[in-house]
Amino acid sequence: MSTIKPKQHSFSSSVLKKDKKTSKMLWYINRQMGFLCLFVCLSSCAPVSPAKIVSPKIISSVSSPNLRAILSINHVNTLGQRGQGAGNFLNPHGLTLDIGELLYVADSGNHRIQVIDFSGNFIAEIGHRGWQSGEFDNPMGLAISFVRSSMLYVADTGNDRIQFCSFIDRAFQAITDSLVAFDRPYSIVVDRNGEILVVDRGNHRFVKFSSRGEKLFERGSYGSGRDQLQNPTDIALDQKRNIYVVDSGNQRLKKYDFSGNLIFIWSGHLHEPSHVALDRSGYVYITDRRSHNVKVLQNQDIEENNNQLVFAFGQQQLVDPTGIAISKNGKIFVSDSGANDIKVFQTVYTKQAISN
Repeated sequence: MSTIKPKQHSFSSSVLKKDKKTSKMLWYINRQMGFLCLFVCLSSCAPVSPAKIVSPKIISSVSSPNLRAILSINHVNTLGQRGQGAGNFLNPHGLTLDIGELLYVADSGNHRIQVIDFSGNFIAEIGHRGWQSGEFDNPMGLAISFVRSSMLYVADTGNDRIQFCSFIDRAFQAITDSLVAFDRPYSIVVDRNGEILVVDRGNHRFVKFSSRGEKLFERGSYGSGRDQLQNPTDIALDQKRNIYVVDSGNQRLKKYDFSGNLIFIWSGHLHEPSHVALDRSGYVYITDRRSHNVKVLQNQDIEENNNQLVFAFGQQQLVDPTGIAISKNGKIFVSDSGANDIKVFQTVYTKQAISN
């Protein structure tokens, strides 16, 4: 039976901090079920000047009427730098986007969540190091849901728990279930029905919960077999609610349907996969820490072969890529843990879908 820990800490006063170097402003951000009030300030660190865009050339061709070919993927900006101040990072990992073009960063080394805009301007800081509600210890993953109300979920890795809060009451609670004991939960995602999926890295599994926090099922155990996982690091969903799990220790990516039935396994090309994201055209993007790049794969439902690599990018810019998030217009944000910043890339597609 699941329980919710009582509310102890609101981030309205002590977790959302103002940047003292800028004037005080109050922004009201509309959400589907209410207003999120955040204290807004500009980061003292100016974004890095955009890199020069190279002339595009076709680098992929996919025989599907629903996909557009990728012409190029270009580095266009770098956000933040190493530090503890507003808009700076230490060991950034998980990323997620909201509907208002704001980027949420699991700033793991600083034990907080930071909110910045797409240009790198600081918006808000959530949390600090600790074990009480609304406090974090090396948070690695996060997610935002707008199913019933605007909710923020955090994989509080060092504290072995998942915390969440509503943007309306801004008070953190923890998901607990008598059947589930987390060991370094690393990533989290919420589907359109409000069901919650958590990568439980230390237990080599992922777990699916109902919107009430009740366990529905789990998949995985330690090992390299087809149904096993080894140190999984991330989880993502597509529009059909299919589940993508980065099986990092086995150097592969696994695709399940929404009921947890294994559909497909990508292997080969991946050396130390970390995080995964999908764009609106259906391409699968995986950060690869050992290769210092991002791999782009074709999405498949049938295991005909394991040679779906479309493109790799970022070798010249990335030191240790981890988290990844992709906007609706093809802007790619990659957290670079080695450089302590966020690299921004832009995808250029063909104007029309590819015909068979």
